[in-house]
Amino acid sequence: MRISTVWAQQRAINDILDRQASMATTQQQLSSGKRILNASDDPVAAAQVLQLQHVDAANQQYQRNIDSASNRLGMEQSSLDQVTGILQRVRTLALQGTNGTQTPADRTAAATELRQLFAQLVQVANGKDARGDSLFAGNATNTTPFVQGSGFGISYAGDDGQRMVAAAPGMQVATGDPGREVFMDIPAGNGRFEVQADSANTGSLVVGSNSVTDNSAYTGGDYTVTFTAPDQWQAEDASGTVVATGSYTGQGAVAFAGMQIQLDGTAATGDTLHVQAGTAQSVFTSIGNLIGAFENMPPGTASSNTVNRQIEGIDQSMQRVLDVQARVGARLDTLNQQKTSEGDLGVKYQGAISDLQDVDMASAIGQLNLQQVALQAAQQTYVKVQGMSLFDFLK
Repeated sequence: MRISTVWAQQRAINDILDRQASMATTQQQLSSGKRILNASDDPVAAAQVLQLQHVDAANQQYQRNIDSASNRLGMEQSSLDQVTGILQRVRTLALQGTNGTQTPADRTAAATELRQLFAQLVQVANGKDARGDSLFAGNATNTTPFVQGSGFGISYAGDDGQRMVAAAPGMQVATGDPGREVFMDIPAGNGRFEVQADSANTGSLVVGSNSVTDNSAYTGGDYTVTFTAPDQWQAEDASGTVVATGSYTGQGAVAFAGMQIQLDGTAATGDTLHVQAGTAQSVFTSIGNLIGAFENMPPGTASSNTVNRQIEGIDQSMQRVLDVQARVGARLDTLNQQKTSEGDLGVKYQGAISDLQDVDMASAIGQLNLQQVALQAAQQTYVKVQGMSLFDFLK
């Protein structure tokens, strides 16, 4: 076999270039810390790395969503705490106002403070989150949800939607509650029915606490209780049918249809009580009615009945806020648990990507040293071979 001098030299040069390229690749792997520099280096591992990176990126986005949702729910929780404080003070003032020792000046002072509390409540209800979106406007986040009209009339300008955030694949968590549910549609009375003393009553009947005592007998209808004599009463349903009768001794309870109504004071013949089920009243209306009672009604039976009904409204409002707070707390707990889980997954994803993509430093350094020795040997061999010629022997 005849080997030309040019062919031998070219092959030696190609070998040197190949070794230089291999050593350059190893140097690049060491400097970048990555074993896979191009997809062609390991097509299967490169595809797996790409898929894991997509999954990890989605996982990180879920964690950002959770942070944003947690911040918003935390602000809602803080606002609801303020609402609770306001309502507790309103209830204290209302109870003080039912005390017979209160003077007109005391009631006026209470009404003045109630006005301030009313304004504060409207301000909290119209609160915004860190992005400037209304907390209690539903999906209408750019709207001021509670608009005050004449007097203490408040209208709701938001909607009944709930903003949702994706916390995990297939997992949506609400980041707020519509203001209508929190502040407006509050069950009146004891939450199931309300009792109002007729404004035309001439006796001194004051309606106290009332409740459902027998769920099996309670139908939820509307009734009218009429005192046919100071010590006798009858209850009629909405069609005018008498459904119950009884006696009243000046203090005690009227009970029928699974309901019990506590009364105090003297009844006059013809005095009536109106029992209504399923009615609702906003917390703003309850406070506004209290202010009206303290400012415009003298102490007495009518004022006591009005104040007692508004205290029931405040109690129901506080219960509604408590229920919403419980839901907010449950969402925050769910988000915290999910973030911990996704954080653990993120560590596993990064570990898997590292196993596939990162270079083994010790192995790569050893390989680089071997490549360097091989390159030096190839270079020295070339130097010796390229100087050899047959003409050196023709002397």
